[in-house]
Amino acid sequence: MLTKRETGILFILSIIPFIIYALIRPDLAGQDTYYFISHMCHGTPIVHQPELVYFIFSIIPCNFLVFKAILWFLFFFSLLSIAMLGKVFFPEHGYWAAILAMCSPLLLLEFLKLENDQFAFPIIFFAIFLFFYKKNEKNPEISQKNQKFFDFFKKNQIFSLILLFLVAFFIWNGAYIVLVALLISQVFGFVAVGWIGIFFFEKFYTRFSIQDLTVAENMPLHAISYWFAASAGIWGLPRKMWLPAGIILVSALVYLKFAVLALPFLAVGLLFLTDEFPKSRYLFIGVALAFLLAFPFTFTTQPPTLAQWDVVDYLKDLNEPFENQWSYGYWVMYKGLETDRFGGKQITEPDYNGISLTYVDLNCPILKEEGLMKLFDCRSDKVKIR
Repeated sequence: MLTKRETGILFILSIIPFIIYALIRPDLAGQDTYYFISHMCHGTPIVHQPELVYFIFSIIPCNFLVFKAILWFLFFFSLLSIAMLGKVFFPEHGYWAAILAMCSPLLLLEFLKLENDQFAFPIIFFAIFLFFYKKNEKNPEISQKNQKFFDFFKKNQIFSLILLFLVAFFIWNGAYIVLVALLISQVFGFVAVGWIGIFFFEKFYTRFSIQDLTVAENMPLHAISYWFAASAGIWGLPRKMWLPAGIILVSALVYLKFAVLALPFLAVGLLFLTDEFPKSRYLFIGVALAFLLAFPFTFTTQPPTLAQWDVVDYLKDLNEPFENQWSYGYWVMYKGLETDRFGGKQITEPDYNGISLTYVDLNCPILKEEGLMKLFDCRSDKVKIR
């Protein structure tokens, strides 16, 4: 599907931000990232994850350059899948879809973190490509290349759906939203959607309805700001993508984690939009390249920053009992401290008698702070000054 030239262009564009990432910060961005890094580096147990996730993170060595190399590979694979999806509709220049997907900073931001999600995204994007793939009779030279391989899949779309089901079951449950969206878009989907739908609502909306809405990824409508210029792709979506894209877009407005799953559809929409308005092509590609080449220099501002690590290290050096806001739990765990506050919505106890790491403003002396992150000394023998 992709020529050597097209693959080479995407290779170069994909590797530049990760070279910058490796040069400007020694660690990784993200909060949940350090749940998995704690397992890889300190053997902290991974719970409530599929066995395949446990296996994957058990064989990765504790090396941040290795982590970033893996993230680059997954990002590159994702771009290739989006590019092939674009070529289904525009065989000559469809690979631009991978570049246009960069009109949103979200795709690159997602691959700064190393979680189970990142292993799922490229496979999900490839499954979306397979679902829409069909032989293009007008371009026999392009369509016949690797035709024997793709003929195995194009007879029907069942393989794509099976692939999504396996990803959802063994790697990341979020793949179910794409599976449901594609099923509903087909007549035969109405037979299966009842069972899948029950599973989906049990896994997601019952779970996420109790999430803390102060957390960015749980805030409704937050996806719009992350899609940025890629949002214009909504107006260019081809008719056959309206229903599945609509389901994913609406779901992303409810839960930000799904927003990245809409980018292949928005990228195709931008292809159609720029085909109808050719002069806009330079604007969107310019925005995409700006994000891809300039945005990486802001990676040092993504939490945890070096200053935030200093606060956690100060807490460790105190060697005192402490409590922490759950959002800092995995960072604390990575530093070798024991905590039971992580990955949930536990709040800081206002009358806690001890050291407290939180973003809640307590009536205690501040030992160290960085932005909203504060380390309070709330021990009873200390005079409260606030």
